[in-house]
Amino acid sequence: AQALLRDLERLLAAYATVNQSPLGAAAGFGTSWPIDRQRTAELLGFDSVQLNSIDCLSSRWEMEAETASAFSFLMTHLALVSQDLIFLSTAEAAMVRLDDAVVQGSSIMPQKRNPDPLEVTRAKAALAQSAFQTLTGIARGGLSGYNRDLQYSKYVVMDLLRECGSAPAVIERVVRGLEPDRRRMREMAGRDFLNAVDVADALTRKGLPFRQA
Repeated sequence: AQALLRDLERLLAAYATVNQSPLGAAAGFGTSWPIDRQRTAELLGFDSVQLNSIDCLSSRWEMEAETASAFSFLMTHLALVSQDLIFLSTAEAAMVRLDDAVVQGSSIMPQKRNPDPLEVTRAKAALAQSAFQTLTGIARGGLSGYNRDLQYSKYVVMDLLRECGSAPAVIERVVRGLEPDRRRMREMAGRDFLNAVDVADALTRKGLPFRQA
């Protein structure tokens, strides 16, 4: 939850950065029409206006990359959660059980309970990371102003939002349906000297060197 709160802060920060109107920059050199850029920005719901008309065009990739960066962090955190839940729900660990609504059987092994949403989330984390890298790569080597390369930033960010936009809701549904097996957890906590460090610390506090403890 702490990591996801940071991701929320990143998304809000990205929104604050990108919510600036480029309208009036035209092809990069402004326009002779007597438009009120502040008023059009206000009517369209932007917080402010981008001042430099050439930068308005040069930064077309940047707004998408800012969004992709925030999504990359978010999806990586959701992938970590997914991996934990995949492991904890295996037959070998069996510390949590996933809700029937979020697992799927196998085409030839009907007894299987495949954690499909969690595995797909891991894959989509890689998609988000590659989207960020692609967007920064598109801008590399271009001249100031508009370059046709930049149109491809739109495809990348729209694919990213379509593929990853619902991921938090999917993971929320998985977590909401979890059934922890407390008996199994207690059993596992008693294996393999899980509390060895606490014992060593207790002996050290009594004067025994930690290495000997």
